[in-house]
Amino acid sequence: MADEEKIAGTSSAVDIQTAKHVDPTLEKHAHDADDAMKIFDELHGEAIELDEATNKRLLRTIDWHMMPIMCFVYGMNYLDSM
Repeated sequence: MADEEKIAGTSSAVDIQTAKHVDPTLEKHAHDADDAMKIFDELHGEAIELDEATNKRLLRTIDWHMMPIMCFVYGMNYLDSM
């Protein structure tokens, strides 16, 4: 029984060590982030306050991009149910 526990403990330790290993390619490109991620890093978790005009403009832009996609998907769903 003690031998089985030692073997199980050893295999989990090996799994942890291999899980911590990071591919050198990923480490090389870890600093490559998009603009949003760079801005997020600069803010250090601070909240962004938007005024009412900016909020409305942002929501309108999102709506104009999302509504055609949603209409198409719902249309395809309707045609599929027929």
